[in-house]
Amino acid sequence: MPNVHCISKGVGDSNGFYKLYLHENSDEDEVHWSTGSSLLSFKGNVLPDKYVEVEVIDLCEFIEKLNQRVKVLKMDVEGIECRILTKMIKTGIIYVVDQVFVETHDHKVPQLKAETDAVRELLITRGIRNVSLNWK
Repeated sequence: MPNVHCISKGVGDSNGFYKLYLHENSDEDEVHWSTGSSLLSFKGNVLPDKYVEVEVIDLCEFIEKLNQRVKVLKMDVEGIECRILTKMIKTGIIYVVDQVFVETHDHKVPQLKAETDAVRELLITRGIRNVSLNWK
């Protein structure tokens, strides 16, 4: 499709090169099991000693450089959604996006519960209504 541009980079809350920890079943088929990979080494289904280095771009900077509204943003980045959302809220980039659908992982990764609850509270206190954290 002429209006689709694929960018082979990860997204995060800052630019850089990060370890992408591969799924525990990745020895069977790295491509098939790539959906469970994560930038978080403590995520329960990844191998902390099996990773690849990936370039990660700051999603806020990327959206800002578009210099236009974003209709829909679907975010499922296996555990760092709240870090990105927090930065989007604090920088005001969240207001450039019409609808944000996010899969949170606090139900699978207990270490993310406090951070996810903090984002929920931030959305409520700032009256932000264009973010759905219930996408699955």
